[in-house]
Amino acid sequence: MSEKCVHTTSLLTELLSSGKYLDQRVVKVVNGEAEEATELLRHRFDVVSYTGGEKVGRIVNEAAAKHLTPTLLELGGKNPVFVTKNADIACAAMRIAWGKVTGNAGQLCISPDYCLVEASVKEEFVEALCKAMDEFYPVSSYSGNNGDDGSRGDVGKMISVEHAERV
Repeated sequence: MSEKCVHTTSLLTELLSSGKYLDQRVVKVVNGEAEEATELLRHRFDVVSYTGGEKVGRIVNEAAAKHLTPTLLELGGKNPVFVTKNADIACAAMRIAWGKVTGNAGQLCISPDYCLVEASVKEEFVEALCKAMDEFYPVSSYSGNNGDDGSRGDVGKMISVEHAERV
Protein backbone atom coordinates (compact mmCIF):
# COMPACT_ATOMS: atom_id res chain seq x y z
CA MET A 1 0.00 0.00 0.00
CA SER A 2 1.10 3.53 -0.55
CA GLU A 3 3.27 5.34 1.94
CA LYS A 4 1.58 8.54 0.76
CA CYS A 5 -1.84 7.75 2.26
CA VAL A 6 -0.96 6.89 5.83
CA HIS A 7 -4.46 6.72 7.31
CA THR A 8 -5.93 4.61 4.50
CA THR A 9 -2.94 2.29 4.62
CA SER A 10 -3.33 1.91 8.38
CA LEU A 11 -7.03 1.09 8.14
CA LEU A 12 -6.61 -1.38 5.28
CA THR A 13 -3.68 -3.06 7.03
CA GLU A 14 -5.81 -3.51 10.14
CA LEU A 15 -8.80 -4.86 8.21
CA LEU A 16 -6.82 -7.14 5.90
CA SER A 17 -4.60 -8.49 8.68
CA SER A 18 -7.39 -9.14 11.19
CA GLY A 19 -8.32 -12.54 9.78
CA LYS A 20 -11.93 -11.45 9.68
CA TYR A 21 -12.05 -10.86 5.92
CA LEU A 22 -9.13 -12.81 4.46
CA ASP A 23 -7.35 -16.02 5.38
CA GLN A 24 -4.09 -14.95 7.06
CA ARG A 25 -2.37 -18.06 5.66
CA VAL A 26 -2.91 -16.69 2.16
CA VAL A 27 -2.59 -12.91 2.46
CA LYS A 28 0.15 -10.96 4.19
CA VAL A 29 0.18 -7.16 4.26
CA VAL A 30 3.58 -5.49 4.25
CA ASN A 31 3.83 -1.73 4.30
CA GLY A 32 6.85 0.28 3.38
CA GLU A 33 8.56 2.28 0.74
CA ALA A 34 10.95 1.37 -2.07
CA GLU A 35 13.44 -0.44 0.18
CA GLU A 36 10.83 -2.81 1.63
CA ALA A 37 9.21 -3.39 -1.74
CA THR A 38 12.57 -4.14 -3.36
CA GLU A 39 13.36 -6.70 -0.67
CA LEU A 40 9.97 -8.36 -1.03
CA LEU A 41 10.41 -8.68 -4.78
CA ARG A 42 13.60 -10.69 -4.28
CA HIS A 43 11.44 -13.57 -2.99
CA ARG A 44 9.17 -16.00 -4.79
CA PHE A 45 5.41 -15.50 -4.73
CA ASP A 46 2.48 -17.23 -6.42
CA VAL A 47 1.42 -13.90 -7.91
CA VAL A 48 2.42 -10.25 -7.62
CA SER A 49 -0.21 -7.53 -7.83
CA TYR A 50 0.70 -3.86 -8.13
CA THR A 51 -1.42 -0.74 -8.54
CA GLY A 52 0.34 2.51 -9.21
CA GLY A 53 2.43 4.33 -11.73
CA GLU A 54 4.26 3.15 -14.80
CA LYS A 55 7.77 3.84 -13.43
CA VAL A 56 7.42 1.57 -10.40
CA GLY A 57 5.30 -0.87 -12.43
CA ARG A 58 8.30 -1.53 -14.68
CA ILE A 59 10.48 -2.24 -11.63
CA VAL A 60 7.88 -4.63 -10.19
CA ASN A 61 7.46 -6.39 -13.52
CA GLU A 62 11.23 -6.86 -14.01
CA ALA A 63 11.68 -8.23 -10.49
CA ALA A 64 8.76 -10.65 -10.83
CA ALA A 65 10.03 -11.83 -14.20
CA LYS A 66 13.24 -13.13 -12.58
CA HIS A 67 11.13 -15.84 -10.91
CA LEU A 68 8.59 -16.10 -13.76
CA THR A 69 5.98 -14.91 -11.28
CA PRO A 70 2.58 -14.08 -12.78
CA THR A 71 2.06 -10.35 -12.43
CA LEU A 72 -1.03 -8.17 -12.37
CA LEU A 73 -0.23 -4.51 -13.04
CA GLU A 74 -2.88 -1.79 -12.86
CA LEU A 75 -1.08 1.32 -14.05
CA GLY A 76 -3.89 3.86 -14.13
CA GLY A 77 -4.87 3.62 -17.76
CA LYS A 78 -7.30 5.95 -19.46
CA ASN A 79 -10.96 5.09 -19.20
CA PRO A 80 -13.26 6.54 -21.82
CA VAL A 81 -17.02 6.39 -21.61
CA PHE A 82 -19.20 6.27 -24.70
CA VAL A 83 -22.55 8.00 -24.94
CA THR A 84 -24.72 7.38 -27.99
CA LYS A 85 -28.07 8.71 -29.11
CA ASN A 86 -29.62 5.46 -27.83
CA ALA A 87 -28.63 6.21 -24.22
CA ASP A 88 -30.84 7.58 -21.49
CA ILE A 89 -28.80 10.79 -21.45
CA ALA A 90 -29.75 11.97 -17.95
CA CYS A 91 -29.07 8.53 -16.50
CA ALA A 92 -25.76 8.21 -18.35
CA ALA A 93 -24.66 11.66 -17.16
CA MET A 94 -25.54 10.85 -13.56
CA ARG A 95 -23.67 7.54 -13.66
CA ILE A 96 -20.61 9.08 -15.30
CA ALA A 97 -20.56 11.90 -12.75
CA TRP A 98 -20.95 9.39 -9.93
CA GLY A 99 -18.08 7.31 -11.31
CA LYS A 100 -15.87 10.35 -11.47
CA VAL A 101 -16.61 11.90 -8.10
CA THR A 102 -16.58 8.74 -6.01
CA GLY A 103 -13.29 7.10 -5.19
CA ASN A 104 -11.34 10.00 -3.75
CA ALA A 105 -12.69 12.74 -6.01
CA GLY A 106 -11.97 10.85 -9.18
CA GLN A 107 -8.44 9.84 -8.19
CA LEU A 108 -9.33 6.21 -8.70
CA CYS A 109 -7.69 4.22 -11.45
CA ILE A 110 -11.01 3.09 -12.90
CA SER A 111 -12.84 6.40 -12.84
CA PRO A 112 -13.98 7.84 -16.19
CA ASP A 113 -11.33 10.07 -17.74
CA TYR A 114 -13.19 11.43 -20.74
CA CYS A 115 -16.44 11.11 -22.65
CA LEU A 116 -16.91 10.25 -26.30
CA VAL A 117 -20.37 11.52 -27.14
CA GLU A 118 -22.35 11.12 -30.34
CA ALA A 119 -22.61 14.57 -31.91
CA SER A 120 -26.40 14.54 -32.09
CA VAL A 121 -26.71 14.35 -28.26
CA LYS A 122 -23.64 16.38 -27.28
CA GLU A 123 -25.46 19.51 -26.06
CA GLU A 124 -28.06 17.50 -24.15
CA PHE A 125 -25.32 15.40 -22.55
CA VAL A 126 -23.18 18.38 -21.53
CA GLU A 127 -26.20 20.01 -19.89
CA ALA A 128 -27.12 16.78 -18.09
CA LEU A 129 -23.54 16.19 -16.95
CA CYS A 130 -23.24 19.74 -15.59
CA LYS A 131 -26.50 19.24 -13.68
CA ALA A 132 -25.28 15.91 -12.29
CA MET A 133 -21.94 17.38 -11.21
CA ASP A 134 -23.76 20.26 -9.51
CA GLU A 135 -25.80 17.70 -7.56
CA PHE A 136 -22.69 15.82 -6.44
CA TYR A 137 -20.57 18.93 -5.87
CA PRO A 138 -22.66 21.96 -4.97
CA VAL A 139 -20.64 25.19 -4.91
CA SER A 140 -20.49 25.06 -1.12
CA SER A 141 -18.52 21.81 -1.24
CA TYR A 142 -15.49 23.36 -2.91
CA SER A 143 -15.77 27.10 -2.33
CA GLY A 144 -14.18 26.87 1.09
CA ASN A 145 -16.94 28.78 2.84
CA ASN A 146 -19.22 26.04 4.06
CA GLY A 147 -17.48 25.35 7.37
CA ASP A 148 -18.14 27.16 10.59
CA ASP A 149 -14.82 28.95 10.26
CA GLY A 150 -15.19 29.48 6.50
CA SER A 151 -12.18 27.33 5.70
CA ARG A 152 -13.57 23.87 4.96
CA GLY A 153 -14.58 22.30 1.69
CA ASP A 154 -15.91 18.77 1.26
CA VAL A 155 -14.20 17.94 -2.02
CA GLY A 156 -11.43 15.36 -1.71
CA LYS A 157 -7.92 16.70 -1.96
CA MET A 158 -4.94 15.45 -3.95
CA ILE A 159 -2.76 13.04 -1.98
CA SER A 160 0.38 15.17 -2.30
CA VAL A 161 1.75 18.37 -3.80
CA GLU A 162 3.74 16.20 -6.23
CA HIS A 163 0.56 14.58 -7.51
CA ALA A 164 -1.28 17.89 -7.76
CA GLU A 165 1.58 19.36 -9.81
CA ARG A 166 1.57 16.31 -12.09
CA VAL A 167 -2.13 16.68 -12.81
